[in-house]
Amino acid sequence: MRADAGYVVLGACEPTLASLQTVVFEHTCAWDFCHGDQAAFGLRLLAPDVEHELVNAAAGSCPGLLRVVPGDPEHSLLYQKITLDHPPCNGHRMPDGLGPLAPSTVRCVRDWIESLTPGSGSGPDATPH
Repeated sequence: MRADAGYVVLGACEPTLASLQTVVFEHTCAWDFCHGDQAAFGLRLLAPDVEHELVNAAAGSCPGLLRVVPGDPEHSLLYQKITLDHPPCNGHRMPDGLGPLAPSTVRCVRDWIESLTPGSGSGPDATPH
């Protein structure tokens, strides 16, 4: 991880949850006090079952919103948290304490969300289309 022009620059990312976990979450989100073992709002981003906690899952910090809306990054709290300076529910841009993610990393997250089939359930049912 390095900073470039104020952005947090990570390695190459593929639009898959496995890639997001190893390239993005592990280096920017999964510290114990954030989304690691002592996870904020119970969201452990490196957990094997994290897809069930993300896709079509209610956002613990923001009633009425979903963490990831399949096929719809703009309405996904995860995407809003990494793109907006002032995300919903008095939130702040993630990753906390670091600069914003590089545009290529944001695009990878967006591409993953867009690859999920709208209307599908979480976990294995939220398959790419």
